[in-house]
Amino acid sequence: VSWIALVIAILLTYNVTGEWQQSTIFSDGHLTQFDSWQGVVIQLMLVISVIIPAAQWPFHRWLIESVAAPTPVSAIMHAGIVNVGGVILTRFAPIFTNEWIIGLLIIIATISVLMGAGISLVHVDYKRQLVGSTIG
Repeated sequence: VSWIALVIAILLTYNVTGEWQQSTIFSDGHLTQFDSWQGVVIQLMLVISVIIPAAQWPFHRWLIESVAAPTPVSAIMHAGIVNVGGVILTRFAPIFTNEWIIGLLIIIATISVLMGAGISLVHVDYKRQLVGSTIG
């Protein structure tokens, strides 16, 4: 679902700007076009594509269930899949102009931090504590 949302966001970005390269998309002339309803949809699709692989609330359960996997598999999932959310958010940060979308990201992040801290405090298993710190 995350990758589908990212592809939709990229295709809508091309539809709005007519550009494929990020350096030209993030120019001042194109950034003003993200204030429209299409810009809000693009921002929502990017939020969805970010919070799922980053194991943020309400999509955090996949990371908790991955603890049952062998350690090398869970380490690859932890290092590769979780970090992609932050990379996507950083690369597309200039597009986020809508304060409601930014507020939504802050609410999701706050809930995730509190939940991750709670998981880390409750569990004694090191892998589950790592999951809690990753969610946080």
